[in-house]
Amino acid sequence: MDEQATRDLWRDYDDGWHSMAETFALSIDQWYHALGKGNQDSVYWRHRGTNPDLDIQERTFDVLINTAVTAHVLQAIVDEKPVEGMASPPISGEGPLSRAAERAGTTDLESEAVPVLAAGVVVRESVGLDVPGFKGFLPAAPFDEDIDEKTRDAIATYWSDPIEHANAVASPVAGPVPAFRFSKGAEPGDEIRGLAREGAYELMGLLGQGLTMQQLDHRLSFIQRHLLRRMIRAGMVTAADT
Repeated sequence: MDEQATRDLWRDYDDGWHSMAETFALSIDQWYHALGKGNQDSVYWRHRGTNPDLDIQERTFDVLINTAVTAHVLQAIVDEKPVEGMASPPISGEGPLSRAAERAGTTDLESEAVPVLAAGVVVRESVGLDVPGFKGFLPAAPFDEDIDEKTRDAIATYWSDPIEHANAVASPVAGPVPAFRFSKGAEPGDEIRGLAREGAYELMGLLGQGLTMQQLDHRLSFIQRHLLRRMIRAGMVTAADT
């Protein structure tokens, strides 16, 4: 690899683990929020809202959406009942993790807007490191169809006993994978990365077809939608001029 590719991998490693730590910190704070709600004389509950949330980085949204750190896990911990009809019911309403998750799922484009790459956005083909990465993880549809039967059998073996069959599946961070990197100029700076296997290239193709946000929603995978939302928030994707 050349020097830039090496720098890209180190950036992924650093961003990935920092964001994972930030997301766990949000989760812990959310947990205490839920527990404090039942004990309103506690120090935590009396001081809630007096301190700002963590300075949440855009990278944290990526981990918040794409890992097992979810409201469902926290609900099980504090034994809260899910809200009927909600795909991702918030725990304790206004807690820190819920606020971050809500921000991660919003955009500034209307459903009838046609998203396009903003002027000056550079798309760079490179490699990436899938940090934090989880063994036995299948990508979202339709990209899970690319997984061959041998790999699927290996994943099934791994999950039958992850300790005994720890080596049945290669670690996602065992080596670099193809990736696309988006930035507002020639220098990487504050860039957004999309792994090729997550459909970053296909998303770029769809952005050039004049589809509205509503039309795209039916054609994108979960991870592709998340990548699009991140690019909109970063000003790398905007509404086409009408």
